[in-house]
Amino acid sequence: MIKDLNYYMTLPYAIKVEELSEDDGGGIFLSIPLLGEMAVCAHGETYSEARSHLELVKKDYFEMWLEDGVEIPEPQRKNWVEDSKIYVRELEAVGV
Repeated sequence: MIKDLNYYMTLPYAIKVEELSEDDGGGIFLSIPLLGEMAVCAHGETYSEARSHLELVKKDYFEMWLEDGVEIPEPQRKNWVEDSKIYVRELEAVGV
């Protein structure tokens, strides 16, 4: 299997979802802890906007890491189901 940009973009990385208070600017903050919670992250007024931004950030990092020969962490298969359950609970908590 070729581990190219498409390969990494389709892996099921767990996404941390946070609803920001008005004091923190409001909206939704998303991050991918396995890839660097404060590096691969995005903000948006809505979940959809934040998710679109996160995909662009993730793509940019993957392209840079692949070009530089950096080893990219991959989610462990055994965690995929549990990570998906956590992700769904976080989405439900912010009303998505």
